[in-house]
This record gives sequence, C-alpha cells and structure tokens, in this order.
Amino acid sequence: MLDIQGWLRPGLYVGASSIQGQGLFTDVPIAAGELVVRWGGRILPAAVRDAGGVRDHTSVAIAEGVVIAALPEQECSPDDFMNHACDSNLWMHDALTLCARRPIAAGEELTADYVLWMDVETYVMRRECNCGASVCRRTVTGRDWRLAAVRERYAGHFSPFLLRRMAREPASP
Repeated sequence: MLDIQGWLRPGLYVGASSIQGQGLFTDVPIAAGELVVRWGGRILPAAVRDAGGVRDHTSVAIAEGVVIAALPEQECSPDDFMNHACDSNLWMHDALTLCARRPIAAGEELTADYVLWMDVETYVMRRECNCGASVCRRTVTGRDWRLAAVRERYAGHFSPFLLRRMAREPASP
C-alpha cells in the first residue's frame, strides 16, 4: 500500500451547495486548464474498497482494479466535498489530477462528473442528480462512460484506464 500526498489549489473552501449539502468552492478565478486538485490517500486494490475498508465517498478508481481512497481513520479533505455535475467544470488531467475544463469564476462551486473515474459498472448514485445542467442524466451510473454524448463532452479527459476501456468498446447512443 502506498500513500500519496494530495494537493489543492490555494483559495478553495467548503461551503453550502445548491447541488447537495456542502460543496467545494473557489474564492479566486481559475483559468481553463489550470490544475485544481490532486487526490491524496492510500493506493489500494479495489477489493479493499469493495469490502468496505475505506471511508465512504472518498474512493476514486485510478487504474483497473486500483483505487486511491481515505481509510476510515483519516481526516476529511476539502476535496471530499466536491459534488457531481453532469456538465462539470473540472475534468481529468491525469489519473490523480483534476483541472479546470473552462474558466471558473470566484465564488463558483467546483464540480466533477463521477463518470470521469467510475470503475464499478453496477454503481448507481444514491440520489437523483440535482446538478441543474441542461444535459443532466438524473440517474448517474457506472456505465455512463459508454454514452456517446458523455464521451464527446469529456473527450480525452477521462481517467487513463477509462480511456483504454473506451478504445476497446464502442459508445452507445
């Protein structure tokens, strides 16, 4: 098991979200392409996550069968509060790093589409999506990376292991 130190762009904070509970926000503008979050935690086999050995809502798949996650005894990090959005303003830069998909204004909530790193095809988000995007999928699943519209929206900015899956499997309508 390997521990990775996380990093957050300066100026990020947790606040009340119109999407769900609390969210991650920025108090300064962020330019398109700017690095925003590098996930930290312990690199583990996905089987540890699947057996309940990590803290809820902290697991991110970074390779086939490999996740980075927080253990139950680890403290929360501000990026643990990042909400899902179906037309997110962040996307993958590499397996561990999120960058701005477009310019982000000061005070704006930072969001990421969970499809960008989701490895569990049977996953269904516990609640109906409330992101408000015109392209909202309402029901978010671990199979959404197969959708042609989703692939087009985030072209080239999925986790590298999902990009490899996409190269092997055609998109669905």
